[in-house]
Amino acid sequence: MLLERARTLLEDAQQAGIAAQRASRGEVGRLTVAFILAATHRVLPQAVGEFRRRMPEVELTLREMPISEQLRALASGEVDMGILRPPVNSNLIASTTLLREPFVAALPEGHRLTRHSVLPLARLAGEPFVISSPGRSPLHSQIISACATAGFTPAVAQDAENLITLIGLVRAGLGVALLPQSVETLRPTGIDLRRLRGVEERVETAIAWRKDDRSPVCEAFLDAACAACQH
Repeated sequence: MLLERARTLLEDAQQAGIAAQRASRGEVGRLTVAFILAATHRVLPQAVGEFRRRMPEVELTLREMPISEQLRALASGEVDMGILRPPVNSNLIASTTLLREPFVAALPEGHRLTRHSVLPLARLAGEPFVISSPGRSPLHSQIISACATAGFTPAVAQDAENLITLIGLVRAGLGVALLPQSVETLRPTGIDLRRLRGVEERVETAIAWRKDDRSPVCEAFLDAACAACQH
């Protein structure tokens, strides 16, 4: 009887040791990741796909949040990691860039400029613009800066809270827009996308986490996201 009990105890100890090792490698546990809507076009599918391949047993929860909400939720511990637009101005939160991509011009279908395969940004001077709302995304100031470098101030006809709304406004003919190149993966109907010449501004997508949280599961997601987005 004692021998059987001893064998059971040894087996339990071995299993506990294996579980502890797996936890230390981030192979088990829970993780909550916030993301901006624009990340669903490229960064989020790549990062999550790679993480699932590596760590299939981690319980992963995804929550869409605007940038300001993500920073609050990260600081409070409501979420573990965030996929957002930099810069991250917080002493509590660290971040690293996953993707830098150029802008493309989004034109209503049939627009006179769609005959050009590549456009100098200055060709959009005088066109009505639809643009990200100021304060909601760093894209607003980047677009204003890029246009200023091209020698004009965009005539803003309408602003919008997110990328999907911007695409809809361009489709409706309210104006042109500058969007991240990753929107090409959506193959949006009713608009034409054109590459831009001479625009140095780049759209960045970053991953952020609390500086005091270096848990194995967070490290595992960070490694997977960085690896996936390098391709």
